[in-house]
Amino acid sequence: MDEDLTGMLCAGGCGALSKWSIATAAVTSFLAMTESTVNWGLKLFSSSTNACSVSSTAEIVPQPMNAAAISTRLAQTAPGSSTPTTAALNNAARYLMTFTDPNPKFILLVTDGTPNCGTSACPVGSNLTANSCDDANAIAMVKTVHDLGIPVFVLGIGTSGAPGDSTLSQMAVNGGYPRNDFPAYFPVDSGASLAATLGTITTTIDACYLSVLPAPKTAAEIASVTGDGASIPNDPTNGWSFAVTAGSTGIRLNGALCDSYKTGAIKTVKVDLVCP
Repeated sequence: MDEDLTGMLCAGGCGALSKWSIATAAVTSFLAMTESTVNWGLKLFSSSTNACSVSSTAEIVPQPMNAAAISTRLAQTAPGSSTPTTAALNNAARYLMTFTDPNPKFILLVTDGTPNCGTSACPVGSNLTANSCDDANAIAMVKTVHDLGIPVFVLGIGTSGAPGDSTLSQMAVNGGYPRNDFPAYFPVDSGASLAATLGTITTTIDACYLSVLPAPKTAAEIASVTGDGASIPNDPTNGWSFAVTAGSTGIRLNGALCDSYKTGAIKTVKVDLVCP
């Protein structure tokens, strides 16, 4: 899968116990454990001395074995106080759409608060400038990105119980992978909980990968795939595609077929190989 890690901001300085320091330490440790199966990339917001500016490219291009590159880039970053979430989501999605490989695309949005860089009123109790918020646009942008075929996971660092809970929860619902709880986004309050949440998300989005034995080397070695007896086409949008993960090869179900498999609407997937 191709995944763009979009975020993160720092509040109250960036010392050893700041949100930024705790989050980046957990992220880089987790990426090292998953870099062979997930093509991680990195998109920061903001992208320049203009705190509300977001570039149209990624700081780190999604590809395998990217943990060290992302760790180095994060270590070189000095976060600010602005949160241009709408622009970050828009640019990250358009960037991911330039990739033509069959891997499913996801955005993992990691933020420490309410979207700003806008002109709307901020939630009562927030510490932001009165008319600098951008909640409605960010919520709408998540749905737009999801409808383009790129689901969005929303993680809030130290945000639970804050005025932005409702906004981040609505964003999580629109992103397609909300929690079955309130808040609907993934709230994290420590490096350990962030690592656990990343593990949960990675497992969830790779639930449609099925290893095959004997292991095929290419898609040409797969004669047919069926779900509960019905033929499944070789289709990266709504079918199966050949996939390789650490130590195994097999298929990945895509689109609505993946959803059907995860919910149990499809119970048995059968892969027939070409006879040598």
